[in-house]
Amino acid sequence: RDIFHQIVLGLDEIHSKNIIHRDLKPSNILILDNKVKIGDFGLSKYIEGLHGRKEIKGINSDLTGMMGSALYSSPEQLNGEMYNFKTDIYSLGIILFDMLNNFDTEMERSINIENLKNGNFDRKFLDKYKKESLFIKILIDKDYNKRPNTDLILNMLIKFEYF
Repeated sequence: RDIFHQIVLGLDEIHSKNIIHRDLKPSNILILDNKVKIGDFGLSKYIEGLHGRKEIKGINSDLTGMMGSALYSSPEQLNGEMYNFKTDIYSLGIILFDMLNNFDTEMERSINIENLKNGNFDRKFLDKYKKESLFIKILIDKDYNKRPNTDLILNMLIKFEYF
């Protein structure tokens, strides 16, 4: 719970500075002295002209094209479509799913994440993590306009006690 909460807080800070990470994945999340840090900003993009946490509907055409690691990338990234801050929210949902599972192999991880991305939760996972499954479905909605921003996620974590 604490690790995920810290990841969301870090992502909230990044987005408040008008930066889309574009490559959020477990290997880019570091834990140092019990504090979570988001690293590797090599693919990140600063969006000029925004003020604070203003939501944007469409973004510049230079944000199209595949960025990041395919397993954790949003559909809009993978399809070379326009995207915005909510592409990181999709990755966040996949990371949460990954955190709640104990995969034995990378192949098992890949298969389960691809199944999830296609809307197929493992029955054992659904039975064990009912609330979390609903939360993950919200985070990985194929329509980025339906995904919550980090402010809303933080409120949801408290209000609905997803954990």
